[in-house]
Amino acid sequence: MFANVIESYFGTQVFSLCFEVYYLLRTFSAHDEFAFARKLDGILITIYLFHSVIMLLLATNASAQVGVAMEGLEIIRRNGCIGHKSIKEMYFTLSLWHEAEEVIENENQLVYKESNKH
Repeated sequence: MFANVIESYFGTQVFSLCFEVYYLLRTFSAHDEFAFARKLDGILITIYLFHSVIMLLLATNASAQVGVAMEGLEIIRRNGCIGHKSIKEMYFTLSLWHEAEEVIENENQLVYKESNKH
């Protein structure tokens, strides 16, 4: 479900960015009949475009962290911590477990903070 939400967000965000860039270029174009008629449009569009790019990067970073945590949990689920393993394999597995626990703990803290606000 998380992947579907992120994919739809990326799709709409990229589509929106294309329109924003087009409108920005159209605003500064000298070929239009009303070129430079509204000079503040370029500033507003630039701010909105910058905001959209930042939000897209933040969503990408969050989805990458969740993806790494899910991959780590999948390795732990398949291999487990029990059985004969070399020291390197044990440290690797335990580091993945620790990283996944940190991501889950951070998400739980955010949910707890949000629930206490209301």
